[in-house]
Amino acid sequence: MANSNLAPRVIGENILQKVGGKENLASVSYCMTRLRVVLKNSSLVDKEDLKKVEGVMGLVEQGGQLQIILGPGRVTKVANEIGDMTGISIGELDEAALRKEEIKYKNNTPFKNLLKKISSIL
Repeated sequence: MANSNLAPRVIGENILQKVGGKENLASVSYCMTRLRVVLKNSSLVDKEDLKKVEGVMGLVEQGGQLQIILGPGRVTKVANEIGDMTGISIGELDEAALRKEEIKYKNNTPFKNLLKKISSIL
């Protein structure tokens, strides 16, 4: 449900409800398109209902985070509303640096590390 006419505050309220409430948030940050939340108890999240929240374009779980895809423009507004509602300081992340780190993490397998060591010796 990418195209949403809901106010950012309403989207934020709906997201908070589906992630187990503001008490379940350890941290909240955002990048260009995603609201990134670290949860205290991930079993409290209703992922299927969260995907159905108007304005939510998708979910990604990565690096201990639940990333809620909201799209450019909307994510900043929703993140700020969630910060106002929860009192949590919201951080803005550098998208390019995050992508670089994700690629580095994916390429960091034991086998690839062994090959790197062997090639550095030769």
